[in-house]
Amino acid sequence: MKVKRLVMLALAVVVLLLTLVARVNAQGPDEPAAPASTPWIEIAQKAIMVVIQLAIPPLLAWAIAQFKKWREERAQDTWFWVLEGVVRDAVAAAEQLGLTGQLSQLAESKLDYAIDYVERALEARGFPIDLDPYVDVIRGMIEAEVNRQFPHTEVMAIG
Repeated sequence: MKVKRLVMLALAVVVLLLTLVARVNAQGPDEPAAPASTPWIEIAQKAIMVVIQLAIPPLLAWAIAQFKKWREERAQDTWFWVLEGVVRDAVAAAEQLGLTGQLSQLAESKLDYAIDYVERALEARGFPIDLDPYVDVIRGMIEAEVNRQFPHTEVMAIG
């Protein structure tokens, strides 16, 4: 957060200095000419140009690094959203096949069908990965989705 504030402050100073230089250089026909001997303006202009030349490359490198970081975070978010949607669809499909009696032809259980569905759907969406190391995670996501889609409605008696 401190870096962002420093960068914004540096940019504000550069813009203010550029505005000052532009005002000094842009004299209209109605304005009096600047005195012939104003070496401080020339020194300020040169100093501003040096600061700009030194500040722009690191600022661009920082901006590019921030963009790459943001893009990678966005890709991870997209991956999770896709996985979440695929798991939701897998649970609905497994439940529908269980209700129609077609599940026994495709898999041993709804869970096996749902895991297979997730793998096929991810490959179809451009995520060709081996899910074997992630089966437990996906199994947990499927169970959570089952509980979300089909909540337990029995009321337990206390006493």
